Amino acid sequence: MSKRILVPVAHGSEEMETVIIVDTLVRAGFQVTMAAVGDKLQVQGSRGVWLTAQQTLGTLSAQDFDALVLPGGVGGAQAFASSEYLLTLLDAFQQQGKLVAAICATPALVLAKQQKFVGARMTCHPNFFDQIPSERLSRQRVCYYATQHLLTSQGPGTALEFALAIIALLAGAELAQQVAAPMALHPQQLTELSGFIDAQS
Repeated sequence: MSKRILVPVAHGSEEMETVIIVDTLVRAGFQVTMAAVGDKLQVQGSRGVWLTAQQTLGTLSAQDFDALVLPGGVGGAQAFASSEYLLTLLDAFQQQGKLVAAICATPALVLAKQQKFVGARMTCHPNFFDQIPSERLSRQRVCYYATQHLLTSQGPGTALEFALAIIALLAGAELAQQVAAPMALHPQQLTELSGFIDAQS
């Protein structure tokens, strides 16, 4: 059965991260739903690119999805942190033991600031390292805290590795490697993907 992934977006969400994540997960055969925070389907990303969601977030439930993936971008992360519905949804994914993945500013401005996933190690964009408690901060490009099913990553340059890690966690290493194979990844990225997969096995 195809995995169902919820990707919220808001004004200020990082465009590269959003598109790379969604496109890579679709290549894996996942059903990806982009949902807008607010009442309009179109949101303007952090660099001015417009993104169109399929529906608004307020109509959705954690029960309908296998994972929640939160793109970064300062404005988008702030919008997520200001959305009571999104924070409630985030809690529901955590309580149900489902994968939550966050990248860039979002781990710092949403997860750490809102005291979600207390005790979990996480990474974020280097500009926000000081907003995550030092004992919980990871400087890895992609960090998975298995105890709480939390995956975090650093920014646009790590978005592809992040998306492939989501595939590996939800559907296995073989599918992640199949999706990566035709992408002409840098050898170092393939090495890091293999290292991530090996660490989970």
